[in-house]
Amino acid sequence: MPKPVNLEVKVKTGESVERAIKRFTRKVKKEKILEEYLAKQRYEKPSSIRNRKKRLIKKKRRQELLEQKEIERSIISGTNYIKKRKR
Repeated sequence: MPKPVNLEVKVKTGESVERAIKRFTRKVKKEKILEEYLAKQRYEKPSSIRNRKKRLIKKKRRQELLEQKEIERSIISGTNYIKKRKR
């Protein structure tokens, strides 16, 4: 049973409608409403769900290891390590 979502964006005084729509789309992305809707459009086998989650975990671990190695390299070389922001 999907969780009920009541998403509301009120247009502030002096704010353009386009800006309010942009805030709404950001909220929708943050709540992952569209992703959940598209995922439930078709049936996914439990084994494929497990495999997808395992792949995501591996990907995150690999990314963490790469970041750790980058930090170690920067410490050894004496340069400052600046973490790249996700967009």
